[in-house]
Amino acid sequence: MSPLGHVPPDPVPVPPPAPILDPLPYTWIPGKEFVRVYRFGRNPLGFWPGDAGDPTRFGPFDASGTGEPVGLLYAGDGDGGALAESVFRNVPTSGPKRVPAEMLTSRGLCRFRSTRDLRLVDLTSTGLTRLGISRAELIESDARSYAGTAAWARALHAHPGNFDGLYWVSRQEDTARSVVLFADRVLSGDLAHDPETILALSIGEGLEIVLERANAAGITITIP
Repeated sequence: MSPLGHVPPDPVPVPPPAPILDPLPYTWIPGKEFVRVYRFGRNPLGFWPGDAGDPTRFGPFDASGTGEPVGLLYAGDGDGGALAESVFRNVPTSGPKRVPAEMLTSRGLCRFRSTRDLRLVDLTSTGLTRLGISRAELIESDARSYAGTAAWARALHAHPGNFDGLYWVSRQEDTARSVVLFADRVLSGDLAHDPETILALSIGEGLEIVLERANAAGITITIP
């Protein structure tokens, strides 16, 4: 049985063919900071396509028909959104709110920037209205609807505008903006970061940021 019991998944409309879509562009300017939480042992600026057993809201999707999904990089515009979409992602809105400390030990916070304009599809309210889909359908739907939401990513990726990624208001943190970038549009030289600025989430300044956000949300970091 689904964790949500008898509640059916949110329906996601099928996107129209890519040339018919009329996306609203949003430009992420060079130097504007991204923040992401990543797992140690992986490239802080690495792309990951996802897989059918571990889908994300906008992936995996195959753009070429070869069976190779497009690599994706999720990030946000601040610490709060990056943490809300990663280590705090599965914290319930009611009942005990706990995150095990061991979740922090394997993760770091990376700040980076683009070296060129990134042309993104705006999926905030105006952009969604323009596309004819609601926030509830595309952004608020749960993981059972990810095949439908990934179909929209595939259609928007295929649009003749050759967008570099997507831009929306975070589901988990509505004061933050989230971004997903496409690996076949954004090259390694288009992104830059200072390795010395990476913060481990389990110690020092990184832990202070986590605890500040956790305290604000009433979340307890539990230690075995």
